[in-house]
Amino acid sequence: MADMIIKPSSGNNLVVQGGDSSPAITVANTGTTTFAENATMSGTLGVTGNTTLSGTANNLGTITSATTFPAGHVIQSKTKEIQLTDGESNYCTTNATAGSVINTASTNLEVTGFSSGSGNLVKVDWSAGAVNGTGAGNGIFGVKIGSTIYSCNFLIASKAQTMTCNFAMVFGSGLSNVTVAAWIAAPNTVTRTMYHHDYNSWYTGVWSMTVQEIQQ
Repeated sequence: MADMIIKPSSGNNLVVQGGDSSPAITVANTGTTTFAENATMSGTLGVTGNTTLSGTANNLGTITSATTFPAGHVIQSKTKEIQLTDGESNYCTTNATAGSVINTASTNLEVTGFSSGSGNLVKVDWSAGAVNGTGAGNGIFGVKIGSTIYSCNFLIASKAQTMTCNFAMVFGSGLSNVTVAAWIAAPNTVTRTMYHHDYNSWYTGVWSMTVQEIQQ
C-alpha cells in the first residue's frame, strides 16, 4: 500500500487545528513540530537527536537501572552519624586481633544494606575521635565490608593518633546488601582505646561515616 502524504503548499506550514480553530499541531516548513498543548505518549518515545527541556518543572520520573552515567558521577551517598554523649568522655575499646566495629553511645559506626553496581568505585570516609597513646601494642584500623576486612592505616604503639580513614576500591562484581563499618583491631592483643570528650557547652560531638558509589 502506498504512503499517504499530507503536504502543504510550498513554503507553508502544516497546521492541525483544534475544535476552536486554533493550531493544535504545527509542522513547520523545516520539519520542526510544535504541540500547542500537553502531549501524552502511551508507548515508548525514541529520540535519536538532542533533547532540550526548557521548562522549570520537568517531571522525569524515576531513573531506571538501564540509565548510563558518566565516569566520576556519584551514584549514591549514604551517611551514618553518632551523636556523642554530652559532657562525658566517649570511648571505644578493643583488644581483639580480629578487630571490632567502632562504636560508642551503644551505636555502631556503620551503614547497612549497601549495594553497588558491577565495576563501580566504593569510597568510604570516616572520623572517630583519637586513640590514646598508652600500651605497647600496635593497632590497625580501616573498614569492614560484609565479612571482609580492609586494613587502611596503622597505629604505632604508645603514640596518640586521630582516627580518620579514607578507603576506595573498585568492586568488579559489585556489592549486594552488605554492611559497611568502621573497624579497629589490636594485633598484639594489647587494648587500644578510642577517646573523644564532648564539651557540651562549646560544641556538639559527632562521629561520622560516608559511603559512596561512584561510576567508573
